[in-house]
Amino acid sequence: MSGELEIGGTCIGGGGRPTIALSVTDILDTGSVAVRMGNIIDRTSGLESFDAVCIRNDSGSPDAFAETVAIVASLWSGGLILDSDDPAAILMAAGQLGDRRPLITMGSSPGDGMMTAGMLGCPVVVRSDSMEELMDLSAEASGAGVGVALDPAATNMKQCLERNTDLHRLATRIPEADHPVVTRAWSGEYALAMGTVSIVNHASLVILDDLDRDSCVVIDRVSRSMGAAHAEAP
Repeated sequence: MSGELEIGGTCIGGGGRPTIALSVTDILDTGSVAVRMGNIIDRTSGLESFDAVCIRNDSGSPDAFAETVAIVASLWSGGLILDSDDPAAILMAAGQLGDRRPLITMGSSPGDGMMTAGMLGCPVVVRSDSMEELMDLSAEASGAGVGVALDPAATNMKQCLERNTDLHRLATRIPEADHPVVTRAWSGEYALAMGTVSIVNHASLVILDDLDRDSCVVIDRVSRSMGAAHAEAP
């Protein structure tokens, strides 16, 4: 896939090394957010694939989300992903970032996500488990001048393999599919396995809730190996 997005100095897609992001939730108090970020920084130290962090608006509060984003941004210089279904929360949080351009993801509200991303001049993740709907959302975002990444909403390794492969094949035929592919997973061994399957099968961005240091090392090696393979491809 040739589509490429830039978020805060981090490039996603374009045939480069896949990016991996761990997550921070805004249900934590301010001290715990700082501790969580310290843990992420320690666990991913020296691992070049971990160059983004996702902040989730689990609280549903725009104020809590903005406060969490401000803390994360003060501690993290890489790419930022803002995950909320509330446009007001996204707008308030983005106001904490100055000229840094986050990636916006609003999984259950793709229309609002595109509108909000367009207002901010940021790229957006569109999500659907229907390939037809995903292509329609991609076309709508591109038509509005919004950079787009595609999340085919895989919830297990089989779906991840099949849907990523379908998008990779479609990307050679239609422009709507020629964008970075995103996979969301959770924590622990299954998230590691699913993230690995996704990276090996054409994903450009994998967003995980959490991994321990050993798992971070493993998936970073996979990501770097795929990046090297892409660089060597004719």
